[in-house]
Amino acid sequence: GRPGMPPGAPRPGGLGPAGAGAGAAAGGMVTSIFARLDTDGDGVLSAAEIAAAGPRAAHLAAADTNGDGVVTPDELRAYEQLIAFQRLDKDGDGFLDATELRRQRNLLAADADGDGKVSLQEFRDFLDQQARIAAAQQQTARAFLAADANGDRKLSASEWPATASASFAAVDADGDGFVTPREVVAYILANGSSPL
Repeated sequence: GRPGMPPGAPRPGGLGPAGAGAGAAAGGMVTSIFARLDTDGDGVLSAAEIAAAGPRAAHLAAADTNGDGVVTPDELRAYEQLIAFQRLDKDGDGFLDATELRRQRNLLAADADGDGKVSLQEFRDFLDQQARIAAAQQQTARAFLAADANGDRKLSASEWPATASASFAAVDADGDGFVTPREVVAYILANGSSPL
């Protein structure tokens, strides 16, 4: 079998597209799947809820990596990341090299140890980081629009929210007296969290 794949687990088409997009979008996709299938709202997919998923049932069941009969959001997210990794790992060696990533060059940034290849753990860490950044950007976009009282797509010091986690000066990178969406994104990328 493939590294990390439960013995006898199916290799279905998955619930999303292959490659980095599948892993990066896994957080949103998992939320969507759980919203649709977790009919009792307990935060896990039971065997009955999995069976009700129709053609996706085998894929969902394979995500139950601890064998307790239910699938948690974390299990499904990790399984989706594994499937995406395996689709990219054409030679099955458990690493992604530059040849395998020629169409996914952005994933070369996942090579945290600089050895020229991306392990499954590096892949997961990178996708988790990208998901956190995307979530922070979405949250920030909403907060930015709410704070932009005059609708000019930039925030002045007087519009800067009192509840912001960073000072206006820390985000106004060019010191022009306004914070733009670009400066907010730069702050998120540099700090890993939203300033708003």
